[in-house]
Amino acid sequence: MNIILSIVATLIAAVICGLAELVLHYLPWRLMLNGRDLQPPWSYVLGVLAMLGPYSALLIFWLILPPPEPVLAWALAGLLAVVLSSGLAVIAAYLVDAVLRWRAESREGAQALQLVEVGDVETE
Repeated sequence: MNIILSIVATLIAAVICGLAELVLHYLPWRLMLNGRDLQPPWSYVLGVLAMLGPYSALLIFWLILPPPEPVLAWALAGLLAVVLSSGLAVIAAYLVDAVLRWRAESREGAQALQLVEVGDVETE
C-alpha cells in the first residue's frame, strides 16, 4: 500500500509544481509591478521556489509515512518528477505563447492583405 501512496504523492507534487510554474508564467507581472517586467533573477528564484515547496512537502509527507526501501531512490525519483514537470510546464507555456503570437501575426498579415486588396479594388 505504501508504494501506491508514494507514487500518488509524487505525482501530486509533480502536478502542483507544473501548475505553479504555469501560474507564475501567466501572472500579469507588468500590472503588479507598475509597468515593469519581472527581472530574470527574480523569475528564476520564484521558479525554483515553485519546485522547492511541493518537493519539501513531499519529503515531509515521507517522514510521516515512509516510502518503501530504498528511500533515497524515492527521494531522487520525486526530485526528478518535480523538475521534469516544472520544466515541461515552462516549455509548454513558451510553445503556447509562440503559437498564439504566430496566429496573431498571421491574422494581422491577412487583415493587412485584405486592406491592400480592398484598396486596389477601390482605386480601379
